[in-house]
Amino acid sequence: MGGSKIERIRHLFKECLKDCTKKEIFLLIFADYEENFGLLSHAMDIYDRATREVPNQMHIWNIYLSKAMNYYGVVRCR
Repeated sequence: MGGSKIERIRHLFKECLKDCTKKEIFLLIFADYEENFGLLSHAMDIYDRATREVPNQMHIWNIYLSKAMNYYGVVRCR
């Protein structure tokens, strides 16, 4: 039963992102949710998506790289 709640929230985030004009905010909230309650791999995929979908936002790259460094280390971060 617990897994279905996470899947429902993931679905809601994905629906919000379809028509959203402020994707940056929703992507960062979604990634934070995945870090805390979901899977780390999903969170990193969302950060990666944010770097592609929100252009010219250096702070998103900084967040993504710091999370990668924290979770995976220097070698994988490169």
